[in-house]
Formats: sequence, structure tokens, C-alpha cells
Amino acid sequence: MGYKALVIDDSFVFQKVMAEVLRGLDNIDGVEVARTGGEGLRMLEQGRYDVLFLDMVLPDLGGLDVLEKMKSMWGAPPVIVVSGAGATDTSLTVKALERGALEFINKPAGAGFQESVAILTGDIRRTLDTLGHSRQITTTPRSSVKRPGTL
Repeated sequence: MGYKALVIDDSFVFQKVMAEVLRGLDNIDGVEVARTGGEGLRMLEQGRYDVLFLDMVLPDLGGLDVLEKMKSMWGAPPVIVVSGAGATDTSLTVKALERGALEFINKPAGAGFQESVAILTGDIRRTLDTLGHSRQITTTPRSSVKRPGTL
């Protein structure tokens, strides 16, 4: 059984690239996308995701704000940041990790599109394999998860 992933990124092109990369991996069963931090948070509240891929630069809430708001969400999934912002601002990487991101992957800048996609695929595959081995991602169906204080 694979993971259900949510991608929060405002770039339509990168949403498509991420969705295709993730759908090509054996351990991903479903991918949904959100264009803004607010939309992504609403989707997290409504659905069950096993892993979140988050950009840092979004039109409404920045990635750091999304990470901060996720702290109060019960059952929030592990977050893997995939952003180009960390390449130019290393303090952003540290801040994201401090706020709960498990990994920070820089959006690749290969010699061409295919090389960039190959780099991204390898980075994501390695990260998911590491997370899967450490059992930080759970795949408990939402219907069997009980919120504190519920029957």
C-alpha cells in the first residue's frame, strides 16, 4: 500500500512535474495538488494524506506559515519541502526544519528539463525510502483514526 501525497506549490508547471514524478514512484498511490497555502491547509483538514510536499514561496501563506499552522493540526503528515528558495536563502532551510519539516529538497537546476526531473525524482525517491524505513509515515485509513475526545 502506497502513500497519498499532497503537493502545495503555486507554479502550475511545477505542480504537473511533481505530480508526474510522484505518480511514477512505486510507493505513491495518489497525488493531489493545492496552489496556495490556505487551500493546502483546507485540504489537509478534509482529507488524509501520508506525506506533504511544500514550496516555501506561496501567494498567500508562505511555507513557514503553513508549517506553523500545521503544528496545531491533529494527525498532520510529515512535510518534505521542495523549494528553490533554499538555494538562495540557507536560513530558510534551517527555519523550515526548525518548524517541523523533515527534509528540504532544492528544486533542481539541471542542464535541461529531463536532467532536472531525473535529479528531482532521485531526491524524492531517496527521501521517501528513508522516511519509509524510519516509519515516520503511517498509512492508517482515516476511518479508523479516532481524534482525541471522540468515540
